Amino acid sequence: MMFVFVKNAEDGMIYAAISVFATGAGNVLNATYSHNYINYTRYSNYEIKRHLKPIFILFATTLAVNVYSQLDTVMLGLFHGDYATGIYSVAVKIKVILLSLIFSFSVVMMSRLSFVGRKSEQDIYYLLKKSYELIIFVTIPMCAYFILMATDSVVFLAGEAFIDANVPMKILIPTIAISSVSQIIGSQYSVSIGKERNLMIAVVVGAVMNVIFNTILIPKFSYNGAAIGTIIAEVTQCTIQILLAEEMVRCVFSIKKFWKVSLGTIAGILSVLLLRNFVNFTTAFTSLLFSAMVFFIIYFAVLFAVRYDLCSDFVLLVLRKVK
Repeated sequence: MMFVFVKNAEDGMIYAAISVFATGAGNVLNATYSHNYINYTRYSNYEIKRHLKPIFILFATTLAVNVYSQLDTVMLGLFHGDYATGIYSVAVKIKVILLSLIFSFSVVMMSRLSFVGRKSEQDIYYLLKKSYELIIFVTIPMCAYFILMATDSVVFLAGEAFIDANVPMKILIPTIAISSVSQIIGSQYSVSIGKERNLMIAVVVGAVMNVIFNTILIPKFSYNGAAIGTIIAEVTQCTIQILLAEEMVRCVFSIKKFWKVSLGTIAGILSVLLLRNFVNFTTAFTSLLFSAMVFFIIYFAVLFAVRYDLCSDFVLLVLRKVK
């Protein structure tokens, strides 16, 4: 609907209506679909008090995240005006689109881990390992590909007028992988075992770092400074979470899996560079389409060759569905 109906600056109301529709319709469908799994009946023994403390901790965490995710745009507007804000907003929106895929997965995993955690810590670690394997399998090549194709991505999604957004986009894209690791440790692990405070501490410190570095960098480096401030905040809060959950990280995070994914990613990057050296694409869309096909086919082939477990599971799943 965005691509079909939003054409120029006068379509602001249409843009707002589509945004509200997307969120509202999704929630309505969730509420409707939930009747397949939940019986909405009144109970007599609600235990609301025991949920208040963790809810307020999660509220404080969400508040801190919203502060440092919005503050950079506000400060950018104050120091450098509408143009800089527009350029930065394009880079942020591309990052948010990609991050939403990971966050959706984390919400599902958090519920499952909370249920499994009542039974056994080993079951939690097993699921976290699977989550880690999937997260790095998706985010590392995704980050590499969109850094490599940043200019074409910006031109395709926002037009030539916003081509300057490719630099802040390249700076911001690694936060997808960093935030994904934070999601595993914070939302999936800490929250599921009742350690919401660890997540809150990490996010609040990250927010403080974001404010400090935005104040220093934005006046001098404009939208690139805002992007640098964001990545510093993300690295800070991820590092704190790793330190607070050190034992889990040692048990779950596999260096071997990381190197396998990195090998496939490097092969994908080299294949795209080779393709662009021999083929001159006329539009951003064709460049993105064919480079994505080459990148991810090579990436998947390499991971299958080095026996990355997730690839084998995926192939078996597809064959089972086809059969």
